[in-house]
Amino acid sequence: MSPFSVPQPADSAKETISGRLDSPHGGLVLRPLELFVAEDIPADLECLQHVLDQTGLPYHLTIARDGEEAKNLLRKEGKYAQAPNPDLILLDMKMPKLDGPEVLNGVPGSERMPICIVSSTERKYIEYEIPRHRHISYLLKPIDEKKLLSCFRSHAHLRPLVDQVSRGR
Repeated sequence: MSPFSVPQPADSAKETISGRLDSPHGGLVLRPLELFVAEDIPADLECLQHVLDQTGLPYHLTIARDGEEAKNLLRKEGKYAQAPNPDLILLDMKMPKLDGPEVLNGVPGSERMPICIVSSTERKYIEYEIPRHRHISYLLKPIDEKKLLSCFRSHAHLRPLVDQVSRGR
């Protein structure tokens, strides 16, 4: 049986995926982590889901498949109008239609959003492209559990969750 459930939303164009809700962390069931994911490569999205499952954290993904969808998701427009508030936004650097920096520049208030830029290029080579935001972290592909938890840990509101996961192992 797959650890994923794919709910059928009212608007079939809106894609959401929920991860496991059973918790290996001392019996404590955590509220699902709300993640907005902007990723156009299916294999990278599958890798992210696999790594999230390895952490044991319950999660819910709302997925945008290109930069235009990502901008609408962050602005909560169109099919994303009812999207929950995210705990973290995983934003691919290079996507069709709009790239990551263009998405951020097109979203008022994005400087206050918890964002993790995801890229296959080392940060030092693309840092000039990333707008200055207070809550930005960086995740180098390919994603693994250590990198993902480090990304979560760099956001103060997620640090206690990562610490709890680490203690539970």
